[in-house]
Amino acid sequence: MLFIIFFEFSLGPLLWIYMSEIMTDKGLSLGVGVNWITTCFIGFFTKSLINAFGGGDEGSGRLFVGCGVITALCGLFVIFVVKETKGLSEQQVANLYSQEPDVKVERSSYLQLDETK
Repeated sequence: MLFIIFFEFSLGPLLWIYMSEIMTDKGLSLGVGVNWITTCFIGFFTKSLINAFGGGDEGSGRLFVGCGVITALCGLFVIFVVKETKGLSEQQVANLYSQEPDVKVERSSYLQLDETK
């Protein structure tokens, strides 16, 4: 329960926003798929993971520490790798993550406005 509480008030919801800002449609689809598979894995196999780490309170404690280490590594990744995209246009975000300067971005169909009205 602590995992869910801390995750939902930290990087949990930010993942969806950040993925939609920096990824192409295909990349976003892949990212969402990986996210759901990982979430289902955690949900379905938590009990088995606790037993694999020794069962009972000892297994729960080890799993909690393991998740804490992963969370700390994720925090370091965010601090040192993830770039701020607030207030940037789609073109600026593409240039921010591109190795080539001035990359041209084709707008996604869901972002295009119907200008016939």
